[in-house]
Amino acid sequence: MKAKEGFILTTTLAIITILTIAGAIGLYIVTKETRLTVDTSDSIKALKAAESGIEIAIIKLKNRLITSFPYSFSGTIDNATYIVTLDVNGNSFIIDSEGKKNDAERRIVASVEKKGSTFFPFSINGKLKINRFHNKGRSRSWTDAQLGVKIISEELKRAFEESAFTVKVDPSGFDFPKASNINISPEKYCSDVELNKDKNLTLSDLKELLKNKSGNVFICGKNISIGGTGSENALDFDADLFIVAKENVTISSELKFTGNKQSDNSADNLSFIAGGQIIFNSNAGIDFSGSQEGYNILLYAQKGIESTSFNDLIKISGNQNTEYTSNVFIITPETVRTKGNLIFEPSTTKKDVNFLIWADKGIESEQGGFKITGNSGNTFGNNERNFSILVSNGNVSLNSWFFAGQEQRSGLSYYEIKYYCEEDTTIPSFYKNIYCQLKDMIDGRDSKTFKIKSWKIY
Repeated sequence: MKAKEGFILTTTLAIITILTIAGAIGLYIVTKETRLTVDTSDSIKALKAAESGIEIAIIKLKNRLITSFPYSFSGTIDNATYIVTLDVNGNSFIIDSEGKKNDAERRIVASVEKKGSTFFPFSINGKLKINRFHNKGRSRSWTDAQLGVKIISEELKRAFEESAFTVKVDPSGFDFPKASNINISPEKYCSDVELNKDKNLTLSDLKELLKNKSGNVFICGKNISIGGTGSENALDFDADLFIVAKENVTISSELKFTGNKQSDNSADNLSFIAGGQIIFNSNAGIDFSGSQEGYNILLYAQKGIESTSFNDLIKISGNQNTEYTSNVFIITPETVRTKGNLIFEPSTTKKDVNFLIWADKGIESEQGGFKITGNSGNTFGNNERNFSILVSNGNVSLNSWFFAGQEQRSGLSYYEIKYYCEEDTTIPSFYKNIYCQLKDMIDGRDSKTFKIKSWKIY
């Protein structure tokens, strides 16, 4: 009987021991799984905190809240913390974000850059049509000539390629720089009072206003009309002339300007700025001749440039720019429409001449286009005629593309735009700033869109 009781006791103790051990093991497993669950949850929250740090850093970059680098900040989200450090590496921003929740730590290192605009010297986000393509003369092969276009015929594409152009066709379109983003407006140069009254000027009036004037001369008005004939058709003056209208500038006669300042031998500068349109009626156009030191011409209209005249919109003739780089800008966020040539240029030049035609919604020249028949004088090969056409969302339709001179033809490249912005000392700051704004758009300096180049999780 005692033996039996001893066996039962031993068995009972064994069972209790086994159950105790099993319970301990079960408790250990449950505790471990709970700990793993907590650790996993903390790790996820730490990772989310690190991601939040990256997102906040990009928001700060977009809103230009960071002015110097390296830069650090920290914060808390969902009871997890993040510490973020930003630095610059070339054109990229390096964002290092560390998230922490209890003992869990996660880290993300991202490289981001601003998304700039695509750029070709000839950038047409639409259809390019040219009825007559003529590329002859001393320099038939272009340099720095890249054309980005949405739609082009095979025949015209081949004609450009035979002139040493590189042509990229993308039917889905491009993101080109937009003239609507450029910072030019009448209010920057004239007071509200000056811009509140219409002005009607004859050529004689204009000549009288410029008599004995030098430096910058601003003629301001709500609507400005220039027409009629004066005692002398050609205007010869020492001032840098700015015609600025809150609404429209209307020109109803050919404006002939002769250069060669007597006061300081600097470049001749002529600018038309309109909050509305620049309109050329009748036989109107701009005839610019004999500016031996160089010249800068700007047509800027917020609501488009229209010419019903069969005259050349801008004609440049004579012996030009022996000393300074010269520039012609035709810029509008809308369209440029002409009946005659956009540019007729038979002049002799000895320094670089740049032509920038920038119209967001398209360019149309019904019976003209480009007519370039000049030459580069004795220094041929050392200077260029650089051309750029920028259309961000429209078509280009030209009757003719006529290049038959003795000049060196080239596209206006990004590196030249950068040079004219940052290094050329011969271009007045007002015109230089146009190159700087275009460069910033290409670089994405003012962009609020960022592209993630790399994303590493630790």
